[in-house]
Amino acid sequence: MLKEAAEPPGAGYNSNPPPHATPLEIVHTRLDALKVELEQSIRYHQQRSWFYGRLHNVAIGALMVIGWTISDAIAGNATAVFGIGIAVVGTLGLVLHLSRRTGDHEKLAMRYTRLASELHTEEPTPEHLRRWSQQERHIAASEPPIYWALKAACCNEVLQAQGQTKGLYNLGWLPRLLINVFKFDDGSFSKWAARK
Repeated sequence: MLKEAAEPPGAGYNSNPPPHATPLEIVHTRLDALKVELEQSIRYHQQRSWFYGRLHNVAIGALMVIGWTISDAIAGNATAVFGIGIAVVGTLGLVLHLSRRTGDHEKLAMRYTRLASELHTEEPTPEHLRRWSQQERHIAASEPPIYWALKAACCNEVLQAQGQTKGLYNLGWLPRLLINVFKFDDGSFSKWAARK
């Protein structure tokens, strides 16, 4: 089952330190888990921003094609029809808030990126780890509703990039097809057993 919005799927995949770990080992283990969470969140918001940006571009492109087609078909009334088309696409853009949603996800990705860069530039101490974890939860609290299939796919990408074979989510063809369109349920995806 995927975790709540404030804790991305796969969070804490190795955040449980081994028994009898030293305080420094505990900090490094939890720091590694936080890095994974941040990378998942960055990828997630980049994907959402990309989706809304492309959707906005497709709407504008469709308007231009429709306008050219109509102007060829009815030369006298083309201006009026083109004006109606602009109004319809403009209204659709306002209703769906495509450009605002793109900007929102870009800002969230930037906030996560800035936090991730802090993790690489400052000394990993228990105090820093607490502060970074708080900042991550604060950013996550401002996120819009989560598209769980996309969140699980981002988790898989990050874990696979790190050579992990366990903790990957099993995404069927339908969730992959509707990854940016349908939210699904946060418990919809099971994990695969470790593969060799």
